[in-house]
Amino acid sequence: MDPNANLKEQVQLARRIIAIADDDENEDTLLEQAERAERLAELVIALHDWIIHGGFLPSPWRTRVS
Repeated sequence: MDPNANLKEQVQLARRIIAIADDDENEDTLLEQAERAERLAELVIALHDWIIHGGFLPSPWRTRVS
């Protein structure tokens, strides 16, 4: 698993879900939203399991030392 790609997709999905929820004119179906939510849940669990089993953090979450 690539934690950086995982995190990037999580953020994209979350933003899309929120944007659609805020847009009353959007024609996306509840099924499409449910599929996005399911994928987001899968990514969250995969990243969680990755980290707790010793995997490295996605690069945006790492502390940068200047």
